Amino acid sequence: MPFFAEGGTPCGVFSRTHLIVMTVCFLLVWTAVVLTRRMQERTLVRLTRIIAVLITVLEGGKIAYCFIHGQYGLNQWLPLWFCSLFLYCAWCAGFGKGKIRRAGRLFLVGGGIIAGASFLIMPSTSVANYPMWHYLSCYSMLFHSLMHYLGLMYLVTGVQKLTVRDFSLYALFVGVFCALGIVVNHYSGCNLMFMREPYNLPIPFLHTLAASCQPAYSLVIYLAYVFGTFFPTLGVYRLVLAVKEKMRHMNRRGLPAGESAGEHRRRKNVV
Repeated sequence: MPFFAEGGTPCGVFSRTHLIVMTVCFLLVWTAVVLTRRMQERTLVRLTRIIAVLITVLEGGKIAYCFIHGQYGLNQWLPLWFCSLFLYCAWCAGFGKGKIRRAGRLFLVGGGIIAGASFLIMPSTSVANYPMWHYLSCYSMLFHSLMHYLGLMYLVTGVQKLTVRDFSLYALFVGVFCALGIVVNHYSGCNLMFMREPYNLPIPFLHTLAASCQPAYSLVIYLAYVFGTFFPTLGVYRLVLAVKEKMRHMNRRGLPAGESAGEHRRRKNVV
């Protein structure tokens, strides 16, 4: 099957090929995070700029593919979906200043980690429709792997911390694109950011709400975006910080890493 051709047998979500590629992607990302966890901020910013340029060029390839094969609808080619925000936040984080840069970094850690991982597990817009070794499938898996990696890196290196006070800026950043999606959908009849209808999501309540009260549906989707990504990430982040702080406290008391006070006393008594 040609790399850029239309058609072909879809790989399928949760097929053997998809599961193998997904596992490889996660292993490569997590290994890269471990190996580069001491990266300095200046280097990480340079890497962010490189990734921003790379995914922009590859996104251009995706748009060209859509036009070549007659897919002119905005739903097909305009990068205005939740995961597409990685494209914009990479530029904000890599090239922006002040609150623009901070907003980009906040999306990377507050939304990008979960969104990137979720797509690798459920690539319903690419692998479900194209062979795995098609341009669109390969690009989508690379795009979301980089999204997951960069978000983890900003958090692991401490370049971007995450607190409850950051939620307002994160919510504003996402809200701007949700509002833009609503406006474009209104004039084009599209479903960008899924702000018009839930497409094929198997949640009857959302379909009923979209049909009966469009503004309420859009609000629910927006709240799901911001609360469903930011606070789970914040919870895990706080848990990791608490464990690390406990380990540091134990080490200051002269306890070997990973050994509780009781275990330490028992070991000394045996000796």
